[in-house]
Amino acid sequence: MFYKFGFYFIKMNKTLFLFLIVSVLFSCQKKTDTLNQENASDINTISVIIDDQLWNSEVGDSIRNKFASPVIGLPQEEPLFNINQYPVKLLEGFMNNCRNIIVIKKEDKNQFVIKENEFAKPQIVYYISGKNSISILDLIEKNAPEIISKIRKSEIQENQRHIDTLLFDFSKLEKQFKINLKIPREFKYASKKDRFVWL
Repeated sequence: MFYKFGFYFIKMNKTLFLFLIVSVLFSCQKKTDTLNQENASDINTISVIIDDQLWNSEVGDSIRNKFASPVIGLPQEEPLFNINQYPVKLLEGFMNNCRNIIVIKKEDKNQFVIKENEFAKPQIVYYISGKNSISILDLIEKNAPEIISKIRKSEIQENQRHIDTLLFDFSKLEKQFKINLKIPREFKYASKKDRFVWL
């Protein structure tokens, strides 16, 4: 009986050991996949990684004024970008696969750093750090135009890429009207005549 128990115990240990090895390999593979994955962020959205204390201060006000100000000329008020704020500790978690990330921290050095495709692809991460709120505000003021320009460009490219993968079948209209257009799949025929089409 003791022999049978010993054999069973050794067998269980081997099974447990194999399970642990497979788990470790799977977690490493999952981490690698996460770093290489394509993100699924909404268009014109910025994830701002900043602690609540800074977010609820002049620094947060500056970010909202620069990146979420109303777009002039639209019939209804819409922000330049939609902003989602998260604490710094979430940067190491599920928030690192967003397309546009601004990380703001208080640190010993005043610096502005841009990193592309750091956690996902395509992605741009903007790191802003300063010794105090005044230094951070100064860096935001100086670099906001560049950040806005880069995000606008990348969002246009991402939107075009998305449209290219989900296109309306325009082949019949190409022959009829001798034109080539890229139209999102969501469009439908509202009216179709010999010399007129309404989508």
